Amino acid sequence: MGVFQRALTTMRTQRDRGIGTLESIAIVIVAAILVSGVLVVKNIYPDAINNAVCQLRAAIGESVACEAGQYTADDGPTDFDLAPPTCKIYEETEKTKVEAGVWIFKVGTETAFIVREYSDGTVRATMIDGYTGGVGWELDPGGLGVVDVDIGIDAGYKSGDTWVFENNDEWQDMKAQIQAYRDQTGFWPTLGRNIAFWKDHDLVDEPRPADIVMKQYDISAHGKASTEFESDSLGPVNTKTDLHVGLELGGTKIVEVDKRTGEETQTFEFSGQYDTGFDVDISVDIEESKRGNENKIGTEASATAMQKVEGAFSVTRDENMDIVEISFESVREVGAEFDVDVSTGPGGDDPKKVQGIDSAAAGIEREGDVTNARVTKTVLTVDDSNRDIVNDWLGEPNDLTMASKVPLGALIPDEPSDDPFLQLLYEEATVNQVDYLNIADKSAFDASIKNGIKLGFSVSQEDSTAALTDAHYLGNPGSDGNRVMKSNEECILASRN
Repeated sequence: MGVFQRALTTMRTQRDRGIGTLESIAIVIVAAILVSGVLVVKNIYPDAINNAVCQLRAAIGESVACEAGQYTADDGPTDFDLAPPTCKIYEETEKTKVEAGVWIFKVGTETAFIVREYSDGTVRATMIDGYTGGVGWELDPGGLGVVDVDIGIDAGYKSGDTWVFENNDEWQDMKAQIQAYRDQTGFWPTLGRNIAFWKDHDLVDEPRPADIVMKQYDISAHGKASTEFESDSLGPVNTKTDLHVGLELGGTKIVEVDKRTGEETQTFEFSGQYDTGFDVDISVDIEESKRGNENKIGTEASATAMQKVEGAFSVTRDENMDIVEISFESVREVGAEFDVDVSTGPGGDDPKKVQGIDSAAAGIEREGDVTNARVTKTVLTVDDSNRDIVNDWLGEPNDLTMASKVPLGALIPDEPSDDPFLQLLYEEATVNQVDYLNIADKSAFDASIKNGIKLGFSVSQEDSTAALTDAHYLGNPGSDGNRVMKSNEECILASRN
């Protein structure tokens, strides 16, 4: 058979099988494209392809060890790259507040000691001293005595020092000295030494210069409306119920300077809190005073449900005033507050309704709060490659501009965007979302006297903790292009140790 005949026979055989010349050429082209595509994908995703081949070999019975996991392009971010470097796993706060009031005005001092533990083992201890002032009014809309309204404006200034410890052992070595130093540096201990001329040898030296110094400026406005229902008296026993709603709005500016690096961080915060609840007041008449006022001892118990939201925006600059980091933080907190107050005096716990010097009262209050909070923090590291985009987005770096950037909710850049800044957050920002259980215990003593104008004094001590209960972070983009939340096992495990 000649060459021509053999070729003809071959073509006839192919035609008999249903495959023509054009079809054969198409198959060869498609096969070439597939092979090229596999080679390209293998070059971009070598680990993914190798692992897929390994899984195939294992499926047909070969004894091979394959790695599980999510793979991304060599030039793209991985989950590890986008995982936050650390998270706060526990916080403990001790706070003391002393306040005095004259008529509608009040002034006070506040001290706080805060210890924060992080998942990378570091510990931060912060000591804060502050001064507060405010003005408040009690109103009776319409003069009907149906609804009482309390409104007020408060302002404050705080300064603080923070010591950073590399591990818990280092913190424990200096803990006693720092606490002793804290106890002697507050407003009242300093005033006492100045009055009593205490000797310097009774003082404890500062452990070492603070790593971070802070200044904070606060302003807030609050309002509370309540209505009272009084039951019939049973002999000397009086009972009344009070329903109330409250609203508080606040703003804060914080300036922190890291003495180790020279970096300065400015933070602007806004907060809002709404609460509603009821009080039950039971008082017992003891005797009638010379001025005709009933001396009473009263007990008041209250339960309040609250919801609070906070937003913060921070900018960190280096010694050359170049931006090196920006961050957004939001907090959503819900929970309940329980309060028990025991007081005595003319009018029981309500001296504003009696007249004369006999309108004096003193009371002891115990309050407990249990809340759940979700904290979402988005952080972007800024360098020469993205600083122009950040500067264009930020605009003129003044307080008004900074305040306008405070987020109203959690900022989670989980999908691509046409906006250059949002796209930058999508590609490079880390997002940490942590849930905390907050427990606070507060004890207070207050006294007031009314003789023409009202005078008051109060002192309170509050201990609170915040413990991590769950943690997630925003991982790298998936097959659909969206970044998804992943469990932050490192933070969770650290919180259990």
